[in-house]
Amino acid sequence: MLTADPTDTGLHGIRAEVSVLIPAPVLTGDDGAPVAGVEAAVARLANGAPIDPETARILASRASSWARLFTDPLTGQVLAVDTYTPSSQLKRLLRARDQHCRWPGCGQRARRCDIDHTKPWAEGGTTCHDNLAHLCRRHHTLKGAQLAHARRWKVRQTSPGVLEFTSPTGDVYTDEPPHVGPVFVDASVEHWGERRADSDAPSPF
Repeated sequence: MLTADPTDTGLHGIRAEVSVLIPAPVLTGDDGAPVAGVEAAVARLANGAPIDPETARILASRASSWARLFTDPLTGQVLAVDTYTPSSQLKRLLRARDQHCRWPGCGQRARRCDIDHTKPWAEGGTTCHDNLAHLCRRHHTLKGAQLAHARRWKVRQTSPGVLEFTSPTGDVYTDEPPHVGPVFVDASVEHWGERRADSDAPSPF
C-alpha cells in the first residue's frame, strides 16, 4: 500500500521512525505510584498513546540515538531539545576545526577519532560545538576512566574549541585548534608599529 507495488521490492526505501516520549523515571525503573503533586511517569508514543514501561525500556535499549527534552516543571511544555549523537553537519564542522586528536601531543587524524563530550552527557553536557572535541580512542578512554580523583585527568573548554587539560599532578596544558585559514590583523596598528620603529632608528645623516 505504501509503495503501490504488490511485491516487497519497494519497501527497501522506506524507513520507519518510532518516536517515544519516555520520562527519566520510566528509564530507571522508578515508575511506581505518583507522589503528592506529581503525575505518574508514563511513556507515550508520538500520537500520545501510552505504552507500558517495559516496552518503553526495550525500545530505548535498541535505539541508535536519543533526543533529550528539557521541559518546564510547571507546564510540562518542551523548552529545548538535545541529542547525544551530533548531526552530520556538526561532525563536519568539528573535523574541520580539530583536524586531529586534541589531547596534547597526539596527532591521530580526526577521522579516526571519537567525538567526546568535554562535559559528560550524563552530567548535563550538551551536544554542541563548544562541548565537543575529537579524542582518539586511547585518550577518550583515559579521559573517561573511573580512576581515583587524584589520578584523573580533567578537561574543560575555556572557549569554543580551546581545551584546557589538567594532569593528575596539577600541570595545565592548553590546546587550541590549528589555524586552517588566513589570520587577519589590524593593518593600522601594524603600520604604526613600523613607523615607531623607524622613528627610533638613528638618522644616517
